[in-house]
Amino acid sequence: MSVNTSCLIYDLDGTILNSMPLHEEGWRMASEAFFVPITSKMLRDLAGRPINEIAATLLKTKEQERIEAFVNLNHDYIMKHTDRITIFPDFIELLKRLNGTRPIWICTSSTKDFVMKIFDNHPEIARLRENTVYREMYTKGKPDPEALLFTCKKAGFLPKDCIYVGDAYNDYAAATAAGLRFIYYDSDGIPEERIPIGTPTTRNHLFVLDFLSK
Repeated sequence: MSVNTSCLIYDLDGTILNSMPLHEEGWRMASEAFFVPITSKMLRDLAGRPINEIAATLLKTKEQERIEAFVNLNHDYIMKHTDRITIFPDFIELLKRLNGTRPIWICTSSTKDFVMKIFDNHPEIARLRENTVYREMYTKGKPDPEALLFTCKKAGFLPKDCIYVGDAYNDYAAATAAGLRFIYYDSDGIPEERIPIGTPTTRNHLFVLDFLSK
């Protein structure tokens, strides 16, 4: 299927990066320190949302000092272990196939220091450094559409001419609210029941090629 798509926008964690196991480790470590029980399903349901919102939900509190301490434990753990994060090989292959013929942007809930560390560690995607919108660049996180609308504006394209590729329900919700088409990247093979049946779904980034106009 070919559609009129001018720009591809990607989520980062769990979509380009094989990073979700490390993020879960970080949340579990922080949760143990705070004596807060969590499950993989809880983290999956919150995936894609800003880190402070995830922390507040897990802690069931609005107390900022407690939230920040919880977030810092998780964030420090992740930053110490970024060398364990890899790029999904099919995304590297997609970049090679496109060879600069389509603009590719990243819209992520991750913070600038994490994002820049990833680019430093992975020169194979460093070309996307200037085409990345990270958490500090917008106010409302996913599932609010603000971040995606801001990304479209920076890229110079209308939302209807963009596709957002993400691995979480909150990615889908943000794309739908912003008026972008959405492709669900099912990196772990676990069905996301909140994403409607019929939503384009794949476990290989090369699938995106079928959605680009010739």
